[in-house]
Amino acid sequence: MMKFISENNITSIEKLATAFYAFLITNGFEDMKGKQITISVAGKNFGMFDYGFIKLIPDIEKHVKFKSRVLDPAILCVDWESDKQLPSLDECKKRHGIEGDVTHDAVEDAWDVIQVLRKFY
Repeated sequence: MMKFISENNITSIEKLATAFYAFLITNGFEDMKGKQITISVAGKNFGMFDYGFIKLIPDIEKHVKFKSRVLDPAILCVDWESDKQLPSLDECKKRHGIEGDVTHDAVEDAWDVIQVLRKFY
């Protein structure tokens, strides 16, 4: 389980990069003593959408290097015999007996993708 620096920690945008660096160290990453920590990020939208906002955080790339990969669980859920297109996340959840609606909230959607992927790994 991930550990937070504090439960109610609110950080200014100017301090976010150093706070994230500290969060990574608290959760098992090696303190690089002033060098970047490299993390791998996988998701459908990270490289094409999310990273565009993340790189606007002051000094983020001074502290963290992001390696990204596209990861879409639909390719694992497709029925090649009958699907005319890749199934939606909602359809993937239904096909694997995962309850709940897709909310289109970033954190909840990420959790939905993790639950679908866990059916395969």
